[in-house]
Amino acid sequence: MKIWKPLSKFRYSKERNEFKYHTDFSLKETEDVELKINGKKIIKEKPPKGKIYKIHFEMAIEIFKDENDDCR
Repeated sequence: MKIWKPLSKFRYSKERNEFKYHTDFSLKETEDVELKINGKKIIKEKPPKGKIYKIHFEMAIEIFKDENDDCR
């Protein structure tokens, strides 16, 4: 795996109670990436033979007071 931008965390905007994770990396055919939440697989990617995936990954998290707060 080659990483161009290491995983970083920063405030997304001043207007919203939100922050963001960001990274850029690549995978060769022998590598894979997997995202699990509470043990449930959400994403799994593995490049096909002879290919390279270049991945730009962002995840924004907005904080709410409770489940009844406006989630838009």
